[in-house]
Amino acid sequence: MKERSVSKITDKAKKKHSLKEFEKIRIELEAKSRLFTTSLGMISYQKYHDLYELG
Repeated sequence: MKERSVSKITDKAKKKHSLKEFEKIRIELEAKSRLFTTSLGMISYQKYHDLYELG
């Protein structure tokens, strides 16, 4: 029984992330989100121009 509780404690300790790691993940996700939004904007802009045959 004691081994089981020790393994749970070590598992929890391994799962903890530092604030630095979360900040890195947040920045990475924001950058990917901006890139995705920009790509969607470019696609819709192109479709708009193709639809109305603008120069």
